[in-house]
Amino acid sequence: MIDEMEFERRARACTGKLFRVCYSILPERADRDDAIQEALIKAWRKRGTLKDDAVFEGWLMRIAINECRNVLRHKKRMTTAELNEMIPANDSIPDLSLHDALQKLDVGLRLPVVLHYIEGYTVQETSRLLGLPLGTTKHRLKRAISILKEQLREE
Repeated sequence: MIDEMEFERRARACTGKLFRVCYSILPERADRDDAIQEALIKAWRKRGTLKDDAVFEGWLMRIAINECRNVLRHKKRMTTAELNEMIPANDSIPDLSLHDALQKLDVGLRLPVVLHYIEGYTVQETSRLLGLPLGTTKHRLKRAISILKEQLREE
């Protein structure tokens, strides 16, 4: 089992990725912060279930994605228009037209793009993190890129 210092070191190393992935799912900063905090708490409590320390980052990322989905389920009552009004400009994606195009994508398409192209996970790792079949992940990436190209071409 990972001790406290090792857990903290590894968690800190993942915070940038956790924030960016949560940003791609949750438009409000407070929701992102809550999801990340809850993910870290759950990971700490369940660290004994991690069988292979080498997969810590993916394991933590999966917990964070699930927490973001929990937040979305609770906020489902809000309309899409209300959610889009709350989306802030992103500091980590310098091209605002790309940022806007990404935010227009459905979360099911946006998240694979962020994990694969922005965070650098392989398609296989992205598929595993999202709990999707490899073919589905590849299809979503291809579809998302096609939509993004079309949106950016129009601008």
